[in-house]
Amino acid sequence: MINNNYDSYIPLYFCSLFIFALWLCLCNNVTLQTVGYSFLTMGGDVASICYIFYPSTSLLFYPIWHPASLHGLIYHWFMLFTALMVMKSKLYRPNIKHFVHYFAFLSIFCVIAVILNAYLDTNFMFLGNPFALDFLQGVFRYSPYLYASLAYMTQSIVLYFVSYCVYRIYFVIKCKEVRNQNVE
Repeated sequence: MINNNYDSYIPLYFCSLFIFALWLCLCNNVTLQTVGYSFLTMGGDVASICYIFYPSTSLLFYPIWHPASLHGLIYHWFMLFTALMVMKSKLYRPNIKHFVHYFAFLSIFCVIAVILNAYLDTNFMFLGNPFALDFLQGVFRYSPYLYASLAYMTQSIVLYFVSYCVYRIYFVIKCKEVRNQNVE
């Protein structure tokens, strides 16, 4: 029997973009590296933290010790670890100008997801159907297109700027600590 559950086998979710971003980080082209690093640090960190607090995939269906659940947990913790190590090792310094790279990367995958959602009846990038959260379900019932637009804007705009603001606050605090240590 063939399983046509494409949602389970095609890596086209926000968190799955981590795989593509890792490959871009390995390119020799500086622009492609910037695209990869901007997603790893600005999207991957938030996505992994969200999963840790609201495990919305296999943990809803399987016990924690099931291989699918363990895979999800390890994968998302690895995403967070990678984002933190990239920042700590100073491989990448977030810049507000890198928003364009992040936005283009996400937009390409969102367009692909919308097309596949329409033809395969899937929920790639969570643009086709919301989580089981009452607020999101209410928006979806009011207008599926409004929900998809809000989900797209949240993934492609809001997450970047939230991560960027957290990074800037951290950077300012760290600079003050260094200055205080130099004064002493």
